[in-house]
Amino acid sequence: MKIRLFVPKTGDLAYTEIPKCACSTVKQYLNAVACGAFHDGDIHHTHPGLLRWRYDRLRILSRLLRRRHHHFTFVRNPHARLVSAFYDKVINPQADGRMYGKAPLRAAIDAYGITADVDPILAFRRFVVLARDSVLFADPVEADIHWMPMAWHAASAMRLGFAYDEVFHVESFATDLRGLMERLAPGRAAEWAEVRVFNESARDGVRRTAPVAAHYDTTSRLLVQEAFRDDFAAFGYSTDPDVAAARPVAVAEVNARLVEVRRRAPWRVSGRRRGPIHRLIPADEGSVLAADDGFVDLRMAQR
Repeated sequence: MKIRLFVPKTGDLAYTEIPKCACSTVKQYLNAVACGAFHDGDIHHTHPGLLRWRYDRLRILSRLLRRRHHHFTFVRNPHARLVSAFYDKVINPQADGRMYGKAPLRAAIDAYGITADVDPILAFRRFVVLARDSVLFADPVEADIHWMPMAWHAASAMRLGFAYDEVFHVESFATDLRGLMERLAPGRAAEWAEVRVFNESARDGVRRTAPVAAHYDTTSRLLVQEAFRDDFAAFGYSTDPDVAAARPVAVAEVNARLVEVRRRAPWRVSGRRRGPIHRLIPADEGSVLAADDGFVDLRMAQR
């Protein structure tokens, strides 16, 4: 599980990205904090105002060790996130006209009978089975980042000893993002008055016409509860698809749960061959792993 940490080149904000949780818009606003303007292009490919852990880990570590940063992330109702991933990444082509994903993922999607030729509700319920299998068993493929449990993404920063100061819900996105910008990047307060939304899916293809809850039957509800139990428990969401909003959750409780998730989540695969979950080795708490799996104690930076 890679660390998905972004830090503006100026300011004291740090953001752990969770795909399908308004991450395009959040990164655009962080880029604007550093550059003074939104990026004209795909913020996922180029982000001139942001440091990214994948490429800039030494600069980020240096910043975090010198001064405290306000660490935050956004999470989303697991039912709605899965529906969004289905329409955006599974059943419809991307902006370039190609289908998302490498050959093993596309082969798995075909093998599960997930095609645009069937009713989208039925195709989605087949996708839920694939999502459950990929999350719990890494079989036939490992879980894609767009439906990997949010708790796994969020817990990645715990390998840096980097706790969260705030965890926001996408369901109150505009209010929470505007409040964050006004408090921690107040220099251009007028620009934060109305939150812009970036990277909305508006391309041709199979469109969602039914509400989120209508996509789930009894079986798919149970499969989602099984695969995403950490998301429901950590972030306060109901296991009932008809209930979209989350209950208030104390950030200290979230941090404690994510530490536990970090201890037992399957961070790396044994050998080159993908397989079921019993072949996945949790990173030992006392080990030092290479590259993205390294552990750096930044507790002193949090004081």
